[in-house]
Amino acid sequence: MLDSEVVAAIVAGDPNGLAEAYDRYASPLYTYCRSLLREPADAADAVQDTFVIAASKLAGLRDQSRLRPWLYAVARNECHRRLREKASTAASALDLSLRMSPVAPNAPSCARCCAPRSAASTPASKN
Repeated sequence: MLDSEVVAAIVAGDPNGLAEAYDRYASPLYTYCRSLLREPADAADAVQDTFVIAASKLAGLRDQSRLRPWLYAVARNECHRRLREKASTAASALDLSLRMSPVAPNAPSCARCCAPRSAASTPASKN
């Protein structure tokens, strides 16, 4: 079955079309997603979401013979979305932990930026 026939079958709602696309491209897409995401479970989820997106948006594919590159583009976008989400979550968690961590009462301070200035070194005290 040619890619254009697979696309036509998926667009027509034939589950065999989606099964054919999955059988043909899931493994190489997984390898690709794994190279971007590193985590096997994240890569597997990205591949699954790629096929969910494909099933819903494939009717918009102008050149039906371009199924393979289109699936890779969808997978890449899905991986990048996951990486952005992960980075955002990590930044939020770091921000939250910094705001919630108490400052130890006897912790040494940084002499250049954290230590209080003496009255003699402030601009207002210079005449």
